[in-house]
Amino acid sequence: MSDDTRPMLGQVDADSLVERISARVREGVEDSFDKKSTRFCRNSMPAYLKSTFTMKLSEVESKLETALDKIDDLENRSRRCNIRVVGLPEGSEGTNPVAFFRTWLPELLEMNAKGGSVKLDRCHRALTRRPPPGQRPRAVILKLHNFQDKVRIMQAARKAQSLAYNGAPIIFRRFLRGRYTETSGILR
Repeated sequence: MSDDTRPMLGQVDADSLVERISARVREGVEDSFDKKSTRFCRNSMPAYLKSTFTMKLSEVESKLETALDKIDDLENRSRRCNIRVVGLPEGSEGTNPVAFFRTWLPELLEMNAKGGSVKLDRCHRALTRRPPPGQRPRAVILKLHNFQDKVRIMQAARKAQSLAYNGAPIIFRRFLRGRYTETSGILR
C-alpha cells in the first residue's frame, strides 16, 4: 500500500466504526425505549382496565337499580286492587271463596254495595301450607275488580276499628310488594 492511501483507509475504517457505533447506540436506545414502553403499558394497563371496569360496573348497577324500581312499581300497580284479609279461620269461605266474599264483605263492613255484593275478580288463601288446627290461619288475598271498591272497603274497615268473624279478629291490609311495605312500616 502506498502512503497516500493509508490516510484514506484510516478514514474509511473510522467512518465504518462510527456507523457501527451509531447503529449499536440506536439499537440500544430503541431496545431501551421498547422495554420502558412495555413496562409503562404493563404498569398502567391494569389501572386503566380497573377504572374502565369500575365505571362499567357502576353503570350496570345503576341500570339494574332502575330496572328493579320499575319492576317494583309495576308489581305494586298490578296489586293496587288487592286486599289481604288476615285472621279469617281456615275453611270459613267454603268451596267458593269468591261467592262468599262478594256477600260477606258488605255485610261485615255494613257498607252499601251495588246489588248487595262487591265485584271480585278472584280470591284465594296465601300460597303456603295449610296450618295445623290452633295455628294462625293463612291470609286471604282478594283481587277486586274496581279500585273504588277497594277504597270503600278499606275506609269501612278503618271506621269499624274492630272486626270479627265467629269470634276471630279480622284485619284488612293493603297487599303490596316488599319495599313499599318496609317503608310504610317505618313511617308508622
